[in-house]
Amino acid sequence: MTAFVLKLIAGVCMAIDHLGIVLSYRNPAFSGEEYLAFRALGRVAFPLYCFLLVNGLEKTRSREKYLERMLLFTLLSQIPFSLALTHGNYMPGAAWDPLTLTLAREPRQLLLLGLAFALYAGGWACRPRKSWLYMGLCLAVSCLRVTAGNIILLEGRGLSVMVTLSLGLGAACLLDGLLTRKQAYRWYQYLCWAGALGILGFVLLPEADYGLAGLVLILGLYLCRSSRFVQGAYVCLWSWWYFAVYFEYGFWVLLLFACCYGLCRKKVWLRGLVLGAFALVSLLLGGGYLVYRFRLRQLRYTLTDKGFCVDFITGRGERLGVRIPLEDIFYAGPYDARRLKKENCGPGPHVRVGKLADTLMLLYRQGGKIRALCISPGSELRAMLTSPWAEGKEA
Repeated sequence: MTAFVLKLIAGVCMAIDHLGIVLSYRNPAFSGEEYLAFRALGRVAFPLYCFLLVNGLEKTRSREKYLERMLLFTLLSQIPFSLALTHGNYMPGAAWDPLTLTLAREPRQLLLLGLAFALYAGGWACRPRKSWLYMGLCLAVSCLRVTAGNIILLEGRGLSVMVTLSLGLGAACLLDGLLTRKQAYRWYQYLCWAGALGILGFVLLPEADYGLAGLVLILGLYLCRSSRFVQGAYVCLWSWWYFAVYFEYGFWVLLLFACCYGLCRKKVWLRGLVLGAFALVSLLLGGGYLVYRFRLRQLRYTLTDKGFCVDFITGRGERLGVRIPLEDIFYAGPYDARRLKKENCGPGPHVRVGKLADTLMLLYRQGGKIRALCISPGSELRAMLTSPWAEGKEA
């Protein structure tokens, strides 16, 4: 599959994703399975764009011009992004009025962004470049809020995914220069650019689509560029941790693996060791997540004047459990195996935790049969369930 085909797929998926957002804004009823289907298809776009970004970095003749083009596209995309994907623009009564221009950032953030621009310019030894202009305009756009009445043309704090891609490309270019030394830059230039990237990431990444997770994906794909198989595995794990789990520490584990793999370029056995260790860590983390998701659970007991309820809370969410009307309960006391055999109880839900001696057994009638429920309540709930009310009812 060629890069052109991948670009077409990514573009179509991105259009579907944005179309789903716009349709949900224009029609609140469009928020069920159709909306989720549109967004699920759209999630394919970002990993593809990251892969194409890294692939382009390998093949470009000039990394500086490549970065300039990314900054230009970031600048051009921000106004359409804010105009099309701001929820307030689709509210009833939205109307165009004269333009209003305000600052969208605090003075401290403005100073940090100014420092980042100065460091970026200092990295080029203060020689004028086109990227200066594009960088300055991008920073200005990120600091402004432009409205026309109640129509938002530019939302400085809502940044498009192009910001994440541009910062990721800058970080990959910096890392490529440090590792390959293809271009003879001095140490102070790398230091200035690293400082600028750090400040921009601190200020802008939390407000951009995908944020830090997107930066981790781009850097990981760059470090694993020697093997398409490893890149594919990296994208799959990143997608699982971002879309299914959002395990924040998992992104750092991924980046650590990519760093170890990328730095062992000439030692095949060491790369194999890194892959094996990462596979083991992935299995442990995946197994732990599955246990949390499907096996671990909490119980919530609810006692009212009408009935007793037990709800299950697991990693998948809250699930309704047992609902027993109080008039159907005829025994509440310690666990008694002989009584269970005597009453010929049918199978009931197993919600007991802890020691058998601390278990409270409830016998109740359901559908003409006698059921047993064994629970491990606290002292207060145990006292309420084994109160004279229960004893009198049994008698």
